[in-house]
Amino acid sequence: MNKLATLTLSAMILGSTHIQVLAQSPKRPDDTRPDVEKEIEKPKVQPKLTLPPIEELPQIPPTPGVLKFPLKGVEFEGNSVFSNEELLALIKGYIGRIISSADLENIRLAITNHYINNGYINSGARIPDQDLDANVLKLQIVEGKLTTINLQNDGRLRLNYLTGRISPDPDQPLNIVDMQERLYLLQQNPRVKRINAALGPGAERGESILDISVTEDKPYALSVEFNNFRPPSIGEKQGEIRFSHLNITGAGDSVEAIYNGTEGLNAGYLFYKYPILKNDTTINLDLEQTKSKVIEEPFKDLDLESESWSVNAGITYPVYKSIYAEYNVEFELSRRHSKSFLGNDLMQCQAHGACDVTALRLIQSSIWHNHNEVFSFRQVISVGVNAINSTIFTGDEKDVDDFNRHDILADSRFTAWLLQAQWAKRFSPLNIQTILRGDTQVAFDYLLAMEQFSVGGAYTVRGYRENQYVRDNGVLASFEARLPVYQSTSTKQQIFTMVFADYGNAWNYNDKDNAEEISSVGLGLRWTYTDRASAQVYWAHQLREIEYDGDAWQDDGFHVAIRVNAL
Repeated sequence: MNKLATLTLSAMILGSTHIQVLAQSPKRPDDTRPDVEKEIEKPKVQPKLTLPPIEELPQIPPTPGVLKFPLKGVEFEGNSVFSNEELLALIKGYIGRIISSADLENIRLAITNHYINNGYINSGARIPDQDLDANVLKLQIVEGKLTTINLQNDGRLRLNYLTGRISPDPDQPLNIVDMQERLYLLQQNPRVKRINAALGPGAERGESILDISVTEDKPYALSVEFNNFRPPSIGEKQGEIRFSHLNITGAGDSVEAIYNGTEGLNAGYLFYKYPILKNDTTINLDLEQTKSKVIEEPFKDLDLESESWSVNAGITYPVYKSIYAEYNVEFELSRRHSKSFLGNDLMQCQAHGACDVTALRLIQSSIWHNHNEVFSFRQVISVGVNAINSTIFTGDEKDVDDFNRHDILADSRFTAWLLQAQWAKRFSPLNIQTILRGDTQVAFDYLLAMEQFSVGGAYTVRGYRENQYVRDNGVLASFEARLPVYQSTSTKQQIFTMVFADYGNAWNYNDKDNAEEISSVGLGLRWTYTDRASAQVYWAHQLREIEYDGDAWQDDGFHVAIRVNAL
């Protein structure tokens, strides 16, 4: 058989077994989801803040012979937090009648207490010397500031990183409620282990000094994991080494390096984030490179190999961040490349040769949580463009037959929308946990494989092979309940048994009639030892039966993972 026939036949055979999953293209946008399980399990530690006592200023009782006069109005000087109208509303009962010196003190106290009750503990009103011939009272508002931060730190975080998050704008009036929230957010920072703070008066009225001690947590982590979360075509049993450091230069910049390896796969990932503003606006750079080969019979002898890489650069802006919720917006430029070989011959990637995608992405993510409940939401709007030598179809659509239409017309010009949502709840005091997940992708054009939606596997529909179906559009839904069977405070171990149900549906653009639908139910067992080690095994029963000829664990419905945190 000649080379052309061999290539054609091989492509037809591999197409029937989903060549896109065998090629192991770079990570798709649907591969990233917020980890609500960690969010609901992590302990909530509060910073310790000592406040200065607030002196109770006594009201002056009316005294015979004290000056009295008709008050026609009040003028404020120095107020920026509250408007004149809001302050006047506090003392409107005194205006238009004859007042005494005791009333003057009560007016001053009303304004001062309003500031204190709203968290401005070193702010208030004073009555300066003045001429009251016009019967108009002038009040001077002193809005206190945090003038000095005395910070002790036992680690490598730069002082401006810490002080910028404690007091991002020192010219703003000091509000103790806002400061407590900023300290709490800093305590939640994974780089910080413990915070002790004491607020005291400064040298002048309206000045405060914050003495704060920060104990840093270890910035590095090293973990190893074994799982069977890869397609059997390249070897399902995977080893992973993951190293991360949260403070490379002292500026709070983080790096994470990951290596994945199977019998037929070598994959490396590098993620870097650098905060550029006090509000944690960060610039992000992600690098990925994979090389894989098919090791599963009967395709092993075809010598099919795949290479891919991607570069993603972006900026993340935290629109809103509080103790219980946050909302982020990210803009990303993505460049992806993938190609496959049959022996030494470059195979056709969607009828264009090597696949190259350049895409702009708008990513919105939010998370809301309390002690027992977490809800997260994420959406990605991807727009592929003709730039940086992207794969572009240049022919005439009229000449493309229906059989090969998707493979030929898919290129770097596309629009797709991905939506992900997760909800997790812990029911106290039994510690029963429920997790509900849902994903959907809508494509408005034909997509290359690296942008498509995957259905099947440990993170989507258990009981089926990883990437069972990879299509332009898709829907996923999953429900899981975790029931504790063993919990020990002395040994710090937990064992949960799980029941779950998964559903997935995938179809190509303009081809809803040929949608592939799969679903499963099953059981699982999960063991954890503090944050140092964990193991889990899931078994799923297919509700739509698909037979496999191999001997992979996935073919029998098993998904297994063992993880050890070495550092």
